[in-house]
Amino acid sequence: MALAALGIAQSENTLLSQIGADRRAPYTDATGFHWGDPYVSFVGNVDGAERNNTGYGVYNTPIARVAQADGATVSSSAEGIAPSTIYQAVLDGHPVIAWVSFDWLFHRVSHYVAFDGRTVQFGSPYEHAVVVRGLSNGYVLINNPWFGVQWISKATFESSYATFNRMAVIFGGAAAGPGMSSASATYAGPTPAPQDTYHPLAPARLLDTRDGTGGVPFSAGAAFPQAALTSWS
Repeated sequence: MALAALGIAQSENTLLSQIGADRRAPYTDATGFHWGDPYVSFVGNVDGAERNNTGYGVYNTPIARVAQADGATVSSSAEGIAPSTIYQAVLDGHPVIAWVSFDWLFHRVSHYVAFDGRTVQFGSPYEHAVVVRGLSNGYVLINNPWFGVQWISKATFESSYATFNRMAVIFGGAAAGPGMSSASATYAGPTPAPQDTYHPLAPARLLDTRDGTGGVPFSAGAAFPQAALTSWS
């Protein structure tokens, strides 16, 4: 939900091919659990299920790489990005993709050693990514690939955002437009604010497999729902 704000149109299938997927199955040996590296490509089957360890997700590095290859400017792609940095970027008109927990609760992630030897954080079945698109007094306006547009309290967002060590991709370059804002703090929780248009979104396949029940079935030539990298509206 970010490239379109920058005037860049790419289909989800194209983005998935650019990101790549390590479809090898995980295994456990005497040293512990092992799977693919989400800092390199999508881990598992993009239509898999987190609860069954058949599909997991992808982290900031491949997303930033593909966005830049498609013509976007990325001002920051890292862990440890403060919420205040995200808020200022949004108010300046720059889309931000943030990694959060699916249920908006803080979780303590586990870790495993990936096939390439990197130790990676692992948050299953709650790994998720959203676009931050606006602010009000105490609330964050979220475009969520699973639920659509949501107002989430800053306290809830910041707790959930801390789960994956404050991982985010902040886009730069020319502003996509003024950051959406509201003078009212009366619209709380996961319901859309009345002054905003609410578009329920079908589950998106990109970035994660959401609640672990599996993704959208693939069929050749099908039109897929847009995910966090493909649109911002």
